[in-house]
Amino acid sequence: MFAVIRTVRLRETDATGVIYFTEQLSWAQEAFEEYLISRGWTLDTLMPIVHVEANYTAPLHIGDRVEIRLFLEQMGTSSFTLSAQMQMGEKEVGRVRITHVTISKGASIPLPEKVKDLLKNL
Repeated sequence: MFAVIRTVRLRETDATGVIYFTEQLSWAQEAFEEYLISRGWTLDTLMPIVHVEANYTAPLHIGDRVEIRLFLEQMGTSSFTLSAQMQMGEKEVGRVRITHVTISKGASIPLPEKVKDLLKNL
């Protein structure tokens, strides 16, 4: 598991002051990028997103502090799925699943060993 903490910002909310639905997806991706940076990886590694899902279980408002917990959910031959759990204290407020695929020259390739090793630490 890898975790980061975020504060809900004004620009991330809609007119009612509740987080705009796409922000959770952005937060999950940012958490993965932070994980890559913490491991010395560059952000230009070719692992595009091919599928996303999000569940919103409680509203988030301006100023809320949210912990984003990143887990490896599944590792396939050429893809992997990460799960990002959004927590406020003990309460889960959302969950995002993002599937990435490794590519080279526009075609999927088997996960390189260095990517497998990176993911095993989650």
